[in-house]
Amino acid sequence: AAICTAAMQAVPGLANGEVSKFLTFLAFFTSSTGAVAACVLPLAKVHATSSTPVSSGGDDTPASLFKSVVAPLLALLKDSRFLINFGAFFAACGAGLMLINNVGSWTRSMLASPDGGGVSHALVVKARLVVLISLANAGGRAAAGIVGDIVNFQRGYLVCFAGALLSAGFLAGIVGADSTEHATRETGLYLTALLVGFAYGNMWSITPAIVSELFGTRRFSTHWGWHIVAPAVAGSTMNAIAGSVYDAHAHSSDGGGGGLYCYGAQCYRTTL
Repeated sequence: AAICTAAMQAVPGLANGEVSKFLTFLAFFTSSTGAVAACVLPLAKVHATSSTPVSSGGDDTPASLFKSVVAPLLALLKDSRFLINFGAFFAACGAGLMLINNVGSWTRSMLASPDGGGVSHALVVKARLVVLISLANAGGRAAAGIVGDIVNFQRGYLVCFAGALLSAGFLAGIVGADSTEHATRETGLYLTALLVGFAYGNMWSITPAIVSELFGTRRFSTHWGWHIVAPAVAGSTMNAIAGSVYDAHAHSSDGGGGGLYCYGAQCYRTTL
């Protein structure tokens, strides 16, 4: 939040609606760092082992580098456990990032119109939703870590629980969007923020533990590095979908005011 605020103040373009692009850049940057680490750390191990006295032409050969970097990735892509875990992480992170990046526009769509309380009320609700998502995210991470260590069952059930929370959260948003009552709309937004934020935090706590259990800790940095590529791809994909739905209705919903804003459930109901 501090980085985004500073960037908005320092760069005029960000202050004029370019925050989503900046967040997309951050997502790609952080996930790319994980992918690079997944490639570089095995190389570091190769060079570390080759520093011991060995005959020339030892561990620096192309075949050795391929075995340390590319081969593990190819093996993961053939492993159904990796694909399932990656897919679950992809879906949960994409949904969570879509909510985080679009909660402001969704709140304005539902509550900024005259029958929804006006712009000032929408800004208040948006601030509350941001806080609620942050707290739910942190609580979900802590709860999943504690429960996963204390309760004696497979952590895969926690993934199912997180998926159920995501479904319930977006269902609450749909019910609120379809309602003509202002209070129901606002309640739907709060429930969506709470449930989706909690499930999003759950997945960030569960997934690393599952990775270590499925594949062991010997190559954990490599396996986890490829897993965290999922948020960048998922976040950008689902944000693009949400933005397309919003833009498709903006011109017809804002009374011809330039298409900057969209009011009504049609602005995001399809996304949910």
